[in-house]
Amino acid sequence: MSVADSDGRPLLRTDGIDVDSCSNTLITNCTFATGDDCIALKSGMDSDGRAVGIPTVNVTVRNTIFLQGHGCSIGSDMSGGVANAVFESLRFKGTGAGVRIKDQRGRGGEAQHCAPWPIE
Repeated sequence: MSVADSDGRPLLRTDGIDVDSCSNTLITNCTFATGDDCIALKSGMDSDGRAVGIPTVNVTVRNTIFLQGHGCSIGSDMSGGVANAVFESLRFKGTGAGVRIKDQRGRGGEAQHCAPWPIE
């Protein structure tokens, strides 16, 4: 799958894929060119996210190319938590970040067992 606009240009000011309060997710063999997070692992925001409390768990991202955007982000909306995320064989070419955890004070949530492996 390729995530870009119909002319192949990067999407402006939008995420590629938001995985929010999901389990057993596989993202593989994709190419991203976005204006924000290419992939964002999320689980609700602030008090509503804490009240619902559904985490994102068991996510694998592999064999994926990131051409533009903010790479893979865990958060910042993760009040329900994110656990067991594996990142394998990723290539970052011109992104603002690789794999990162981002959060905002007061939002809550935890990131547990998140592991980046071979990354270029």
